[in-house]
Amino acid sequence: MLRYVQAIPRWKLQQPSRSDLKFWTPNRWPPLVDNAFNMLHQELAVPTDRALKITTEALGAAAACGRRIGGRSLQGSRREIRARVPTALKRIGNYVARAPAEIRRQLDDVVATFSLRDANLETIEELLTAVATMFKVLSDEEQLRTPRDETCVKMAVEARRLQTEYPALNAEDQRRIETALSSSLAEKPAKTSDVFRTMAAALTDPCPPVSLQSHDLVSDYVFEVAQIWLAAGIRPGRAMNCADPSYKSKFHRYADLLLTAVTEPWSSRHDAPLEAEVVNVKATDGDLPPQLRPRVSRRCDLDWLVKEDHLKKALKRIQKNSSIRH
Repeated sequence: MLRYVQAIPRWKLQQPSRSDLKFWTPNRWPPLVDNAFNMLHQELAVPTDRALKITTEALGAAAACGRRIGGRSLQGSRREIRARVPTALKRIGNYVARAPAEIRRQLDDVVATFSLRDANLETIEELLTAVATMFKVLSDEEQLRTPRDETCVKMAVEARRLQTEYPALNAEDQRRIETALSSSLAEKPAKTSDVFRTMAAALTDPCPPVSLQSHDLVSDYVFEVAQIWLAAGIRPGRAMNCADPSYKSKFHRYADLLLTAVTEPWSSRHDAPLEAEVVNVKATDGDLPPQLRPRVSRRCDLDWLVKEDHLKKALKRIQKNSSIRH
């Protein structure tokens, strides 16, 4: 089963670095990390010093995995923005070109106050803000008219979105837009439609593909944690219980506890009441008609980050490396 990364708020991407982990001393550990340490120390009877060393190293691997997942998620978000921005620019340019003369005149008066001879990020951001403000004024006026121009209202929304998404473009795309504006519109009074069409034309090339799958990243993390366990003389493995489908091996639980602690510390998936809820939800899903199951929403923190296939792939690599050495 492939797991895809999701776009999440920027503040949640601030995963602890390996240097930050030195401040995560046992008395300051989050509950999830403390549970992982207690599993080693109490359930597997690992001495305190060794359990501390294993958990610290594994926590560093989890933090590195979290940063890679966050980086891939950020790349996916930027790719989506890169695909939306030229479409919105072209849509606004086309609308202004065929808008009533009064609307064109008011927008052109706003754009005429900006010098595009040496266009830069600050100039373009100010221009987009001014155009979005004028569209808001025009949109408010349209709301009072009968019949009203619904397209003008939609363009106001597009302009506000551009105002926030344009700064998220990468530097190369921004330089291309600035160069296009400086070379094409510097010698003549710029019209709003020409400005937005020129900006859209500078981003006509397709977006480079970006993988949104996190399967390989989590598998690499599990492999690294398995190596840490083996180096400490503990055998990582998988386990199942026919009488209890929710049963997971200690290694599986340990790996998921640490990865959850650094990537989704707000999650409750390892709370005892929630684990019972998981079993009930999955049993209820099985009773639903097949056509309704995809439409039923489920809490995103019910499923573990480390899947069974992540363990299979990682442990298979361990066995392969072991057979090569011998």
